[in-house]
Amino acid sequence: MDLPNDLQNAFLDACKIRTVEAGEEFLKQGDICDRLIMIAHGVAQLTYDHEEGLSTLIGFDGAGNILGEMEALAEEPLIATCSAFKPLVLLELSRPELIKFMQNPIFIRNYSRVQVRRFRRDNELKAADHFFSVDQKLCSHLLNLSVHTQTIEQSQAALANAIGCTRQTINKELNTLKNAGIIEIRKGGLNILQRDRLAERLP
Repeated sequence: MDLPNDLQNAFLDACKIRTVEAGEEFLKQGDICDRLIMIAHGVAQLTYDHEEGLSTLIGFDGAGNILGEMEALAEEPLIATCSAFKPLVLLELSRPELIKFMQNPIFIRNYSRVQVRRFRRDNELKAADHFFSVDQKLCSHLLNLSVHTQTIEQSQAALANAIGCTRQTINKELNTLKNAGIIEIRKGGLNILQRDRLAERLP
């Protein structure tokens, strides 16, 4: 965080440290959250469960990202499930302590910057959904998923659902990326080999 040393130290002193093993859920959609969670180390996976029973992979967050704080401040149920994609070290700040820090202008500024990044990402994804071709949508989606990890655990059916096309179309587009040496396809997912080349395929 871009905070003065005294504010950083106060924040760290107020936090509790928690470790989470790979695959373990630490925030569950629909539950009440009473704290801010900052990822100190590792990668978290975020998913959204639809009422129909389908689960959508939202993305991955890594060191420096914060989770659960909006719901904690709003006293609303969690809007997504978070689990450890890779082992995590978390810093947890209770709601009362969070409210105290939210009275500091620098803390508010930094928190607002986090929200701006989130909104910018959402806007970019919405723009891609409206104006990009299928191959461009796929590249945009893979770029979003691979910010913090090169390993993506998502089936072709799940990718097709996220992009809004058929599994056959996704299979064709993935093989195009594979033949170009950009990705590696494996059972149950894929690996990003050249992330910069995904970005080059966007308008």
